[in-house]
Amino acid sequence: MDQPIREDQGSVPHELNSPVLWNSTISSVASLIGALTATFIAVRKERRESTRASLENEKLELENTRLRRELEAKGAADEPPA
Repeated sequence: MDQPIREDQGSVPHELNSPVLWNSTISSVASLIGALTATFIAVRKERRESTRASLENEKLELENTRLRRELEAKGAADEPPA
């Protein structure tokens, strides 16, 4: 039942609680969390800017329509009666 512990150097290290392994794991997890957070924030910012640009375009279109109507009304008022 008991298997002998292999002593060959090519196997998995016996010390899985080594500080180097823990430091490496913690650094990797922290880097992953940082990358995911940065990506999430960038995506939200892009959506917000896209929405803002869309609203700005709509506002400009409405303003252009209003100005065209004013010019047409002014042009009709400036024409001499026939």
